[in-house]
Amino acid sequence: MSSPMKTLIILAHPNYGASVSNRALLEAFKEGEVIVHNLGAACKDGKFDVAAEQKLLEAHDRVIFQYPTYWFNVPALLKQYLDEVFTHGWAYGGGGEALKGKEFAVVTTVGQPVANYSKEILGFTIEETVLPMKASISYVKGKFIGLVCLGRDKTLRAFIPDELSRAKEAYRRLAL
Repeated sequence: MSSPMKTLIILAHPNYGASVSNRALLEAFKEGEVIVHNLGAACKDGKFDVAAEQKLLEAHDRVIFQYPTYWFNVPALLKQYLDEVFTHGWAYGGGGEALKGKEFAVVTTVGQPVANYSKEILGFTIEETVLPMKASISYVKGKFIGLVCLGRDKTLRAFIPDELSRAKEAYRRLAL
């Protein structure tokens, strides 16, 4: 019998303590089902411990990047993480196959209704906003397995409870 997949959630919220939506999404998991790695806590003096971060990634079969979408992009903290940790010779390039074959997913929150991410309203879809993440995953020879997005209601102040339930279920399917 094969062992279960080990899932690492890379939480890239620069102000997780004040987050409502990202906290709510993580409530989908019971203690011990996944490992949640908070990049805000891991970044010391403006830098990541690259060797420790790479070792953590190597120890897991599936990696999920969870973050709020800021200005239709990843937070600067996640960009810094990718720049520092996904190094030449380790993640890509000559000898860089540490992430080859690993499964990757994106779970993101947006500050407006997800329905706004359409050709008719914003001119692009939520799937198009994560293309740089999908390209990065492909570049390191990982396998992109899915996207979950949680938005806000029309007041822009809260998420819709039914949408939260659906997002949590989808998140669990990706992670476990």
